[in-house]
Amino acid sequence: MDTENKQPLRFDDIPELLGWIKGKLVELDAKIDEIQGKKEFAVEEDRWFSVQEVSDYLPEHPAV
Repeated sequence: MDTENKQPLRFDDIPELLGWIKGKLVELDAKIDEIQGKKEFAVEEDRWFSVQEVSDYLPEHPAV
């Protein structure tokens, strides 16, 4: 489909246009899934601090 074409759309163009839009949505969905997959691997999981790590993290806390 020619996206640069400035001619008005006709009713007969709708099936081709919808097919083109569907293809673009599938491409975008794949790209979003790829980006989200990369972000999931980049996120560090929560974990407990050891006593030494808490002391380093909160050096002025009197309870440590």
